[in-house]
Amino acid sequence: MNCAPLRSAVFPANSPKWDIVVASVFLIATTAGLISAKTMAFSGAIFIALLTITYAVRGNLSIALFKQSSATLPVTGFLLLTAASIFWVPDPMAVLPSIMSVTCLGFSVLLAIRMLAAGTPSDAARLAESLWIGLLIGLVYLLLRNATQGAADRLFLPNIASTVLTIGAGEITRSTAPASLLIGPALLALAAGINAPWRGIFSAMIVIAAILAVAVSPHETSKLALVAGAVVFAIAYVSDRWAYRLLQVGWVSICLLIVPLAIFAKSQDLQNAKWLQRTAQQRILIWNEFAQKTLDAPLLGHGFDVAAVTKPIIPGFAELPYLQSGKKVPAKLVPYLAIHPHNVYLQVWFEFGAVGAALMLAAGLATLAGLARLSPHQRPLLYATAGAAAVMIFSSYGLWQIWFVGMLAFSAIACAIAIKVSSTPIAAEANPTEA
Repeated sequence: MNCAPLRSAVFPANSPKWDIVVASVFLIATTAGLISAKTMAFSGAIFIALLTITYAVRGNLSIALFKQSSATLPVTGFLLLTAASIFWVPDPMAVLPSIMSVTCLGFSVLLAIRMLAAGTPSDAARLAESLWIGLLIGLVYLLLRNATQGAADRLFLPNIASTVLTIGAGEITRSTAPASLLIGPALLALAAGINAPWRGIFSAMIVIAAILAVAVSPHETSKLALVAGAVVFAIAYVSDRWAYRLLQVGWVSICLLIVPLAIFAKSQDLQNAKWLQRTAQQRILIWNEFAQKTLDAPLLGHGFDVAAVTKPIIPGFAELPYLQSGKKVPAKLVPYLAIHPHNVYLQVWFEFGAVGAALMLAAGLATLAGLARLSPHQRPLLYATAGAAAVMIFSSYGLWQIWFVGMLAFSAIACAIAIKVSSTPIAAEANPTEA
């Protein structure tokens, strides 16, 4: 009895050895991101550099430069506003290195997406395979780590790696974040590159590993993002038109209403709501303070990453556990100083005002419009990724933490790879998800 071939016809018969090197780097970067999310601060940039060298040597870089997308203009505008805000931040020199890093990475991602879009599905096949294999390996490790409360690090990671990565409780929590953003493009890439029945087997392994790894993790936002992605996927599977509308309404609502919503939540005393976890209660206080300060500079905001420099005091944050438990608040209690609002939408309003929020809104809508123009078999998983990303940036880390920027960039590249490799009639036949 002959087994079905593993790889689909989209895979090239022969690939240059250099392509194998680039794909291997991408596989390592994907896996490393779930072992230590801090590696995403530089792994995406290394991959983009290798991809750029490849296109330049082969004479294809000029073609990629003129490959436009619907989100290019608003994203470019947002990056330029980010750079321009150095003129109204309190301490320009303190944020200059971060501004340069973020803007360079942002424009590099736009270039990488253009390069991938300018290639062929066969060009992206090895990268697609590296994506889902790397994710599966990383998810299995993440599951072992979370299930053993970090003991797997001491068992599997060499001493030198443990020293370099300095993995602690914070890093264990952080490293769960990429899972919900990469599962959609990885499944799409797998479906395009692998034949049945292997396609179903590996897809099931990824889904099960992701659910278990996130479920036993300490990162609550990842759990919400995974659920959000699953809900959007289910809706899109039935009707991708309604999923598109849901994402549009959700994006417009949160981009425009986050400031009044943050103030309203505090006014309703939600920081003491028993149905909210302690971290969520604390976020109510943080969001309210940043929302109130946003009103002081509503048009252009306070400038890039200004909270990390000024470290505003969050009233009531340090006192919250004492007041809730009925204990006396210590006389010399150290106040909590915030370095970001734990909400990207609010952070954009706080730092760049209405102009920045409008550009963010436009970039998101343009991205969704671009996804809506894809083939029916591509849309459900990518809509799910968009939903997960929208939740992830609502209540997690600061936008300008370099690993977090790198994670968002890496996710965008993963989506571009999945889109390209699945843009074939063969891939469409393997993904009959049109309602």
